[in-house]
Amino acid sequence: MKILTRNHLLVFLFLSGTFISNAQTYIEFKAGMLRAPYLYQDQRKYQSLDVSFHNSYSFSFGIIKHVNKVLLLGMDMGYDNYTLDYYRSWWGAVGPYGGRKDYAIRAGYLSLCFYPEFSFGKRLSFYFNVGPYIGIRLNSTAKGQYYSNPKEGVVIDEYRDGNASEELLKVTIAFMQTLGLRYNISAMWSVFTEFNVLWGTSIIKNDEVGAQLNLKFMLGFAYKINYKRFDFKT
Repeated sequence: MKILTRNHLLVFLFLSGTFISNAQTYIEFKAGMLRAPYLYQDQRKYQSLDVSFHNSYSFSFGIIKHVNKVLLLGMDMGYDNYTLDYYRSWWGAVGPYGGRKDYAIRAGYLSLCFYPEFSFGKRLSFYFNVGPYIGIRLNSTAKGQYYSNPKEGVVIDEYRDGNASEELLKVTIAFMQTLGLRYNISAMWSVFTEFNVLWGTSIIKNDEVGAQLNLKFMLGFAYKINYKRFDFKT
């Protein structure tokens, strides 16, 4: 995991250097609320899974540059923090055998995004972008009760405090769509708000789960480097 993360950081820094070497380039920072409504409750034969997300957040740094007056190219690297309640139970076809996990889970994912962006307006502009998103799990904790009765005479009933590698995927992939508003305070500084929709694999390990919807409500600011004067007259 450390090698994978370091490689992605090196790639991001290399691409950032390439972007910054050109004019009309912005450095961005944004942060906000992450909503991950779990769209599937697994009720398969002999097992059940119920997950609810709450109090999750996201922040990221980005590089974005103008190709022309409308088209921009951007990339973000950030951190998505998930907090969730996880309850899974299972049981045998016959007899009293089975088990359950009742955990409070926290997990942090490195996020990487690359996208074209289309912007319309001068001082106040509307923009949208689309592109691929990848999340790489950096850390996780799972705390709660574990119970298992796999066979006659064997019972495990204990409190567990460890990582959530058995419950969460290491890598997730999604398609990101963004709508936003940007206001240019000056020729070099701007503020913005945006709404992100990510549609892709869930962070939960479960063969029956298909796509997962993630929503982000973000606020941020941007600083322009390699300054060239714009005309912000409306």
